[in-house]
Amino acid sequence: MPLDHPFWTLIVAAGCGQRFGAARPKQYLELAGRPVLMRAIDPFLDHGDPDRIILVIPPEDSGYIQAMLDEFLPGARPLLVPGGATRQNSVYRGLSAIADDEARVAVHDAARPLFDGAKLGEWRALLEDCDAVLPIVPIADTVVEARDGRVSKLLDRRKLGAVQTPQLFKLAILRAAHMDAIERGEENASDARALVLALAGDIRAVAGDVNNFKITRPEDFEWAERELKERDD
Repeated sequence: MPLDHPFWTLIVAAGCGQRFGAARPKQYLELAGRPVLMRAIDPFLDHGDPDRIILVIPPEDSGYIQAMLDEFLPGARPLLVPGGATRQNSVYRGLSAIADDEARVAVHDAARPLFDGAKLGEWRALLEDCDAVLPIVPIADTVVEARDGRVSKLLDRRKLGAVQTPQLFKLAILRAAHMDAIERGEENASDARALVLALAGDIRAVAGDVNNFKITRPEDFEWAERELKERDD
């Protein structure tokens, strides 16, 4: 199937990474010699459209990130967009930088540096027949519903999955979902998928990759370094 629509990548890098506990945002830390953010960009340079990459960043860090790009990805020229107070607002600001409403967009976390970009072609083709494509990994542990320190329900993990990024969307659908959220007063959705679900959009699940994890804690960083070392051996 020909993929005629412009394909944009929107990498959300505006968070401060409070849970990680480092002095600097985790996306700026070096992972096996290169910043996490640069590694998050790599798959989209190789398998997406290198001229259609948007980085949503803290406004005060634009000079720092440009210097990082010049050092580690001198040929890359992503569009730098200042982020907002929440992830939802940061994604919306990134989407506002895309003029073509017929475009498709992949929304990715800057803290996921191990994504295998070879999957993008297949996912883009699937997106032509739906509104969104989400990578999902199975949940291995028993999952319960708990409230006020008491377990109230045992959930069927066979019907559950953990959502990863990149999440692929038709731009017009995702933009409409954000506008709908604004009208409803929703300001802090955890990710774009939640907003599209609110519109009853057609969302397809694809197999994710357990190695495409989000760096949240220091031990995740150590795991990522081991994974990169295994890839290089």
